[in-house]
Amino acid sequence: MALRPTRYRVARLLAPFHVVVEIRSVEGEIVDNGEVSVVGIVRRRYGWRRGLRPGDRARFPVCVLEHEHSPMPRGGARWLALAKVEPGALIEVYLDGDPPNLVPALWQYELVDRPGPKPVMRWWHHPLG
Repeated sequence: MALRPTRYRVARLLAPFHVVVEIRSVEGEIVDNGEVSVVGIVRRRYGWRRGLRPGDRARFPVCVLEHEHSPMPRGGARWLALAKVEPGALIEVYLDGDPPNLVPALWQYELVDRPGPKPVMRWWHHPLG
């Protein structure tokens, strides 16, 4: 079951890192729907917090669907099509943890086309609420 939108907002607000990562590799085997680890390089940092900088390495899990049209599991995780989580793809993400091994703050991530000057995901906005 998904959480209230305010919980996601608070998770984004409190996350120490808000970055765009260029995926370099995807680790883990998916038999159905599940989790893989992405390893990449930070391309853009948003916000005023110190920590991850462009060029730093980051590793974190994402939830993936083996087939793009698979039924999306219930819950608050953001699910991405495995075929789109590939080397060269860019993912904007709010992260917790100690670099380089991190975790998304309440699964707050989204694939993006480019690391723009302004983030696609804002702390006060939630796509489900």
